[in-house]
Amino acid sequence: MQNYNSIFVKRRLISAIIVLGLFLCALVVRLFYVQIISSSALSLKATEQWMRDIPLSALRGTIYDRNGVVLASSYTTYDVYARPNSIENKEQTAQTLSNILGKSRDEILEKLCSNQSEILIVKQQEKDIATKIKSTGIVGIYLTETSTREYCYNELLCQVLGFCNSDGDGQSGIEAYYNKYLAGVDGVLVSEADNAGRQIFGTSVT
Repeated sequence: MQNYNSIFVKRRLISAIIVLGLFLCALVVRLFYVQIISSSALSLKATEQWMRDIPLSALRGTIYDRNGVVLASSYTTYDVYARPNSIENKEQTAQTLSNILGKSRDEILEKLCSNQSEILIVKQQEKDIATKIKSTGIVGIYLTETSTREYCYNELLCQVLGFCNSDGDGQSGIEAYYNKYLAGVDGVLVSEADNAGRQIFGTSVT
């Protein structure tokens, strides 16, 4: 009887060692997969969760005639973005922006209540509007430089010069033919955010 109990205990012990060994092997394989095979993908995913970015549009090139007279040029305007998680009083912010932009308060408030990390409020605002928004000091509202195309002679030469779409890409005429030379290289404003999506002060880079 004693020998039987001894054999039974040994079998249980061996089974436990085998199970523990298999568990450790599985753990090692999993760690190898996470740290070696999937490290790049996981690192990228973590970066996307902690970093926030806002696009910066390049200024489109100027078109001159043979005498150096400007026919088409671009000037700086501003796109207004919001980071909803960084805005404490959304209703007051919506009203303030509505007064400055002349836009519907309810439409702005709807954007400020969005679940998106960043959301575009309005595009291509003039410098005086941008200055007024900056002066409010509202946390969570951001301005990025973009550009607006201006044709110095209005409709004159419009068929030759062509035009650009809302994204600043040439669609016809010289604007389209030389688009790769006229179009600048867009950038991005990147900043670090906390787990609530609020920007961490002093972490913005271009």
